[in-house]
Amino acid sequence: MKYLLILLSLAVFILIPAPLLAAEINTLTDTQKETVDLINSSVVGERVEKFASEIRINTDGTIDVKETIVYFFENERHGIFRNIPFTKHDGTTRYDLAYKFQSITDERGKKYKYEKSKEGEQWVLKIGDPDKTISGTHTYILAYTVRGALGYFEDHDELYWNVTGNGWNVPIKNASVVFTLPKKIDENMVKITCYTGPAGSTKTNCTGTTDGISSTFKTTLFLNSHDGLTVVTGFPKGTTAVLLPEKYIPFFERWYGKITLLGIILIGVFWYLILPVYLIFRWFQKGRDPFVGIAPTATFDSPKIGKRLLTPAETGALLDETVDRRDLFATIVDLARRGHLKISEPKDKEFHLVKTSPKKHDPLLPFETTLYNGIFTSSDEVTLKDVKFYTTATAVESEVYSLLVEHSYFPKNPRTTRNIYYGIGAVAMTTFNFVLAFVCFVFGRIMPRKTLLGAQMAQQSQGLKNFLTSQERQLNFQGNKQMLFEKLLPFAVAFGVEKAWAKRFEGMDLKNPEWYEGSSTSHFNAAVFASHLSNSYSSFSASSTPPSSSSSGFSGGSSGGGGGGGGGGSW
Repeated sequence: MKYLLILLSLAVFILIPAPLLAAEINTLTDTQKETVDLINSSVVGERVEKFASEIRINTDGTIDVKETIVYFFENERHGIFRNIPFTKHDGTTRYDLAYKFQSITDERGKKYKYEKSKEGEQWVLKIGDPDKTISGTHTYILAYTVRGALGYFEDHDELYWNVTGNGWNVPIKNASVVFTLPKKIDENMVKITCYTGPAGSTKTNCTGTTDGISSTFKTTLFLNSHDGLTVVTGFPKGTTAVLLPEKYIPFFERWYGKITLLGIILIGVFWYLILPVYLIFRWFQKGRDPFVGIAPTATFDSPKIGKRLLTPAETGALLDETVDRRDLFATIVDLARRGHLKISEPKDKEFHLVKTSPKKHDPLLPFETTLYNGIFTSSDEVTLKDVKFYTTATAVESEVYSLLVEHSYFPKNPRTTRNIYYGIGAVAMTTFNFVLAFVCFVFGRIMPRKTLLGAQMAQQSQGLKNFLTSQERQLNFQGNKQMLFEKLLPFAVAFGVEKAWAKRFEGMDLKNPEWYEGSSTSHFNAAVFASHLSNSYSSFSASSTPPSSSSSGFSGGSSGGGGGGGGGGSW
């Protein structure tokens, strides 16, 4: 009876399909796992004997990939094909990765013949000689570089990579990958995980280890056809440069594109002929500002509302009818000048913002409070390039627009007016109505109309800009005061003329402003400071833009996720 039970047990394991064993491996006993391992070692037929990948993460944000594929041909074939997707999807957004293929060789370094082509969203590498056939075991070593493969998040960066792909039509006996970081870091700061199985599977029939510079992953079971190995390595921000993939937005997948096509059928004549003419007529009738005369040659202060001078953000927005990132940046400089924060530059072009308290009572406007709190959300000292407050920036812009309407400078929100015309222009582009699109983008930009008061205040703002940019000798005497330089610098930033304003002070013996601490102990150079300030604007503008990545391999990850992937077989 004892021997009969043993024979029955072996028969059951032999009859159970190998895919079922792989799927249920986590529920088997130790004895049953040994039997599964025996089946793994006896996989027969055409197969990938070994799929070993080596991935080096570079400081510039690229990755170098080396795939060693040992393939067993049961019958006479020409070689293998390898499909590699050049896209990855972050939610509903598609991004294109840039691939550069270096070589495909055997284990001795001899180059294979291969053809490279694109099919859908994949690169297809057809490796082998169409005039020759082979059989048995052969090794293929693929080397390539990828741009845009890394993901960037608020608390870490990561490589979420589908190593083998889920498109192989043969089993893979052993799969492994080694990730190498640009430098060694504390291994406790490196996060790793892995997934196996078909696309969408969260099974983890794999192991992973890390020593702070290299992370090694291996499968613990063979992979059936259309199974894959996907791994994730997370590391601290700043380990590599930010190198984002190219965002791809198919034009005809937009909802307004489809609506426009229907509109072409129904109102083609109106759309292509009447509407462009009507919009130009409407601008002449409703879009032009009231005429208030020619702007003064120069004014030495911003416009007033009651007893209060307009802030740089209000003045800049009033002049160009747009609240942009430059107006917010000018507000930061103005808050520093007024004593609410200090700007330090320990290294050239590296600006730090330090929270302070003004010496005298200086209440902030609502939009200034929103911006100030957004900057110092988590700390009283931040690096300008590291400040991430894109949500705050959107709120501040809306508050400034509302304030301009509240002041009766505009009858309604200029951004809303422009967006209506830009929307029409975008739809026009989808229908190849380029005349209408041109009219919308050009006249839509200038369509917001100021009130009579708004036009008068804008003229004064233009006079201030004239003064800041003028190099006329008769105006130079007005600039020979450091207090005036500091007072009007935020307005120069808002107008985008800070370099021209600083040029007026070349050769003057200026002192460091109380709100600024530079890297040099020598005399204050206004032109150099303005140049550094202008360069730092690009970092600020980027920090107020939403990040590119939203899905991480550590939350909701699965086999087949991330970049890489594809599959292969023989031909």
